[in-house]
Amino acid sequence: MKRISETLAGRAVYFEMYPMTYSEMENKTESPQRFFDLWNPAFKIEESRLPLLDPVPVMLKGFMPSLLTLTERRDVLLWWEGYVRTYLERDVRELTQLESLIDFKRVLDSIAARTGNVLNQTEVSRDTGVSQPTVHRYLKLLEVSNIISRTPSYYTSRTKRITKAPKLFFIDPGLSIYLSGYYDEESLRNARELGSFFETMVHMHIKIASELMAPKAKVFYWRTTNGKEVDFVVEHGKKLLAFEVKLTQNPLFSDIKNLLTFIGAYPHTERALLLHSGESVRWLHTKVLAVPWWWLWE
Repeated sequence: MKRISETLAGRAVYFEMYPMTYSEMENKTESPQRFFDLWNPAFKIEESRLPLLDPVPVMLKGFMPSLLTLTERRDVLLWWEGYVRTYLERDVRELTQLESLIDFKRVLDSIAARTGNVLNQTEVSRDTGVSQPTVHRYLKLLEVSNIISRTPSYYTSRTKRITKAPKLFFIDPGLSIYLSGYYDEESLRNARELGSFFETMVHMHIKIASELMAPKAKVFYWRTTNGKEVDFVVEHGKKLLAFEVKLTQNPLFSDIKNLLTFIGAYPHTERALLLHSGESVRWLHTKVLAVPWWWLWE
């Protein structure tokens, strides 16, 4: 783009090229029709049980198109190793002049395990020994080069006492898992960050579905100063959807208490979903539906 002298204003349409969704990789569907249907007030669905899909091997592999043909774990690891090296040694060098590639890699590794969490640049600076201004610049570079995404906090009024720091997500959970040093299923299942990796995978799918709307829907998270949080709030015009993500095969009514709080605060919310790793499609409230995480794309 920097080599293009004209602005192209009014003569260009932009599409973000995200990794593939699970359903695309399985050649099941290209469109998240159920995600689109959720915005319809007349939407109805019967409760049911669906096939159980273990999310661990799915997110461990990642969602880059090149991974489609790889079946051996060793080949997947070699691909991610090459991807990181190519990104650092070629793409980053083209984008900017770095004082220290080692410091940049240290920051990259540090935030990998922080995916799905509210971004604290002071902590990253302290843990890596890299100055805060440099960490800030590196994070901007990672965002511009589509390695990470920052999800802002949802609020309708600046006077609301809502935490406004963004949440940080890696675009592809497979990359954050690889950089965090989890190379096999057993180590990933025992990882303390497993829930955050699962949330990162769900974020990617919600983000892609939101980008396919016209105009694009906006993705936020919601957190109050007293600790109540909803993982994702998707806004399209004046309509809202709310999502809670739980790595559980047995979703309970107690899992949706924050969703109900959000609906109470924003009664114009069309509906809310609890996305889980189980097999049930079940209404937990008149406005809250519990579904498997991949359900939106089936």
